[in-house]
Amino acid sequence: MQYSARRFQTLVFVSLSLLLCVTFAEPAFAARRSRSNGAASAARRASTIKAAQAQYAAAQSVLSAAQATGAGAEARLRSVIAEMNGAAMELRKSRSASHEILQDQAEIEEDILAEQTAKTPYYQITEEIRATKEHLVATEKKLTESADFIHKYDQVRSNDGAQAAFRLRQTTLENDTDYLLQKTTLTTLSEKRDVLKRELFHKDKEWLAHQAQLAEAHKEEREASIDLYGSAKERAEPKEQIKTAQQAAAAARESMAQAQQILSKLGASVTATKPKTSSTTKTKK
Repeated sequence: MQYSARRFQTLVFVSLSLLLCVTFAEPAFAARRSRSNGAASAARRASTIKAAQAQYAAAQSVLSAAQATGAGAEARLRSVIAEMNGAAMELRKSRSASHEILQDQAEIEEDILAEQTAKTPYYQITEEIRATKEHLVATEKKLTESADFIHKYDQVRSNDGAQAAFRLRQTTLENDTDYLLQKTTLTTLSEKRDVLKRELFHKDKEWLAHQAQLAEAHKEEREASIDLYGSAKERAEPKEQIKTAQQAAAAARESMAQAQQILSKLGASVTATKPKTSSTTKTKK
């Protein structure tokens, strides 16, 4: 009777253990997304607002420069047009669906690698790489911090210059058998780890889903891409396409209107909010 009771307790314990194993054996990505989606959304919104404000300010500079005359006016106009172009690119990037997917995918990749335990090939080869790097650094330190090397290095630098001293250092390292062996080993291990990394990613359902979304987003962005500063037939960048002050002014007004529209939808102003200054500043008597 006691045997049967113990056996029953054992069966219950095993059943509970199996249940727990099944519960925690769900795909890793189910519990992976611990980051706050709200925080990520807020960060993307803040990034878009900042980029739109930068585009508006850059376009204002172009509009001002387009109306200027005198020495240096043309050079100034070319400079601010380039700045406006860069700001427009940053805004497109901040609003890009593919950019958001890439950010999410990078987080997924970090999580996948962090999930690798001490028994997994990826973890083990990462530890080998770490040990090899430490050995390589120690070998390099031993070769380049010896009294004999320092004397030769200082002498060559004094007589022949910094480049000759650098070549001496490289030659000293490359002539050491142990250093070269560790360097070759490090390269081989890094290549193997890259292969393991790709295999881990391609086995993960969430990563594959984001990869498919990314391909679709790239396709849609290519099809829908219309340059703000040119027609569908002329997709040249503004700094290449804009030839006159009148064209620059027109492009600037369009750029400002676009930025203003985006900021309006986000409930933001065209100028960045400046931090409040302290009212306790002492004035000179």
